[in-house]
Amino acid sequence: MSTFEVFSADCPLCRSAAMTLHSAIDKRKCGCAVIERRCSGDVCCEPARKYGINAVPTVVRDGVIVHVGKLTEQEAEALLPA
Repeated sequence: MSTFEVFSADCPLCRSAAMTLHSAIDKRKCGCAVIERRCSGDVCCEPARKYGINAVPTVVRDGVIVHVGKLTEQEAEALLPA
């Protein structure tokens, strides 16, 4: 089971990315976990600094950045384990 982290500014684009990832996981029934991490303004949370994230939304899978920006359903499905 993979763990995803979605780094977000809680804007519509970020909320959409998180919902799209949740939807793909539910559809695939892969049992992956999603942790949503919110950054506000110019202040980024410590995990975002650790990964060197400078744009949101950013999706991290098992400690590796796998996607930055708008997330489509097809892209979300491609991020999931086989």
